[in-house]
Amino acid sequence: MSVTSYNFSSEKTTEFIIDDLPQGEGSLTWEFSWEIDSKPTEFSFLLEELQELPPVKQGDELGALKVCGVPFGSAIVEPQKGVEFTHADGFSLEGDITPEGDTLFWLPAGLWNVVLTETSAGLVNSKTRFVPVSTGETTILTLPNSLKSAYSNLNNIFADPEDITGSIEILEAKDSGNQATISMLVNDPQKRDVFPTKENTVITEGGKQVEITNITRQVTPPSIVLVLDSSGSMKKEMTATIEAAKKFVTGLPDKTFIRVIDFDSSVKVLKGETKEAVVNSLSSVKAEGSTVLFDATLEGLRLLENKDRPALVVFADGADSSLDGQGVGSKASKEDVLEAIREAQIPVPNFW
Repeated sequence: MSVTSYNFSSEKTTEFIIDDLPQGEGSLTWEFSWEIDSKPTEFSFLLEELQELPPVKQGDELGALKVCGVPFGSAIVEPQKGVEFTHADGFSLEGDITPEGDTLFWLPAGLWNVVLTETSAGLVNSKTRFVPVSTGETTILTLPNSLKSAYSNLNNIFADPEDITGSIEILEAKDSGNQATISMLVNDPQKRDVFPTKENTVITEGGKQVEITNITRQVTPPSIVLVLDSSGSMKKEMTATIEAAKKFVTGLPDKTFIRVIDFDSSVKVLKGETKEAVVNSLSSVKAEGSTVLFDATLEGLRLLENKDRPALVVFADGADSSLDGQGVGSKASKEDVLEAIREAQIPVPNFW
């Protein structure tokens, strides 16, 4: 039988909430005690069930848990508080990294916590709780993409310089028999030119170091959002502006992520994500209406979230209509846009 204890001090409050009670089959016995000189005159507690626990299939065979999308550091698992696991085959609370960069655990059936070990951003022991693992089956836990940007932003703001961490993301892995090829993306929050070499890189498989025959650099294509002013004031310059935009798009590297926002009195995202599709969609742009420059810029920043090498390029001939009074302008303010650009840390070149 395992014992879980909680210690509280009434110096600041007389009400306490416990949200990590041991969970699982069987009964739970409570015992309340207090120091002799601090016996309460009144004592009560409320036990509230918030939701059903996820079902687990029990058995002798281990189950698998695959964790995808770990942002930085690594992921480990832990049992629920007050719960202990044993298994004849043994198991580890630290998983193996798959060729795809996921973390794979082999565990006894039960409810587990997945803990992210990265602490430099101040997110100590971030957990996903009550993850079910069933005997002979595989549970896949995919962490949201937003967690990666949250970790990165918090890390840049709060971490000490010596603790600022980057990440290595496995993009593709190919097994060719005696050799394997791995494509990876190296991210550095401090924007340094980090390049792994044979001398400073170690790759292991099954705990054994493997020989690295070669490392070559491939430049990651940029991610571009083109924000194009098509308001009425652009009529005389619209043809030349569209031709300039087409030339700009055509000159981008192959496999560039490219989107175009056409804005006048409203914001419209044109069809197409490749250079050819975007060039064709630009031919449909017509000049009319007022200028919602601020709203269009915010939409462009949204499209660039979590993209590699992002840049927002703005083609415009003047101010937002909310500033010059020429028609209905943006709902967003200039201050909203400037703050969003600072937070996104995305370069925004302008062409007037």
